[in-house]
Amino acid sequence: MVYGSKVGALVLVAVIVGLTWVILTWAATYWAASRWGTTVLLQEDPLTGRPMPIPAAVLVQRAVRAVVGMAAGGVGGFALAMVFRSSLAALGVVAGYALVGEAVLRGVWRNIEPQLLSSRVAAFLDGQFVITRFPQSCGSGTGEPEIIRISALQGGVSLAVLLAARCCWCRWCRSSAGTSADDRPVRRSRIRHRSGAFHGTDSLAG
Repeated sequence: MVYGSKVGALVLVAVIVGLTWVILTWAATYWAASRWGTTVLLQEDPLTGRPMPIPAAVLVQRAVRAVVGMAAGGVGGFALAMVFRSSLAALGVVAGYALVGEAVLRGVWRNIEPQLLSSRVAAFLDGQFVITRFPQSCGSGTGEPEIIRISALQGGVSLAVLLAARCCWCRWCRSSAGTSADDRPVRRSRIRHRSGAFHGTDSLAG
């Protein structure tokens, strides 16, 4: 019950912070665009590289996904901290994966980039993530690059499965720790009982 209240409070704080951040970013972007003479937001097309306008509906969807992502990240971080029983250890694991783990995975497995966590997060936040994979050698092929698209739904499903697995791991660690903690008083009472019996025997013998 206590952990549920903490998670609820964490989600509420993450939602408030996320909404505040989205509103401030939106207002600052609109103000900067109006200073340049236009309020049309543009983004680069991942395939052609040309600027293209961003519809208002897409901006709203991105804002909602950003807030949901912040709340999910807070819950996942809390679950990881509960597993390691240290916020510093959880932060070290996340930083180690982001800075070292993905670089090693990219170097060992060339085709693993669509399955990496950063690719899934980018797809969920931006709506889609496009990976352009060039062939290592032309050979008898056409030499055209391979275009891999990861949708927001695919990224969201992957992140939801990862979050559920992390929460289940946290719950299992908590239940295991609770079982071991419940066994300790029984063992201590048995040791005290035996020590008391030995003392009583010695006094009678004396």
